[in-house]
Amino acid sequence: LILINLYIHLSKGFTLSMNTHTSTLIDIPLSTYGARCRYIIYEKKLDSKIEIVSPNEFGGLKSDEFRKINSHLKVPALIDGDLRFGESDTIVRYLLEKYSSSEPSF
Repeated sequence: LILINLYIHLSKGFTLSMNTHTSTLIDIPLSTYGARCRYIIYEKKLDSKIEIVSPNEFGGLKSDEFRKINSHLKVPALIDGDLRFGESDTIVRYLLEKYSSSEPSF
């Protein structure tokens, strides 16, 4: 039920935090691959640095705008400055490397 409510809020354009974010994770709450990325974000308390948004913020999964972010048209996808990642394993490895000084260590 919590995931459904979270999805409803994200699909209406709400974000998980009101802080200034430096990166954006594009994901839907029901994505098992995205859960890997969200787990790292929440456990390392990075939600103030990484905004989690719905693909609807970019016109949906099949939009031209989203295609520029991830040509495979799948979630999750990460935007960090000029960098774009579209595979959960790549995103997790990137986050663990970039935020290696943040606890916990994985």
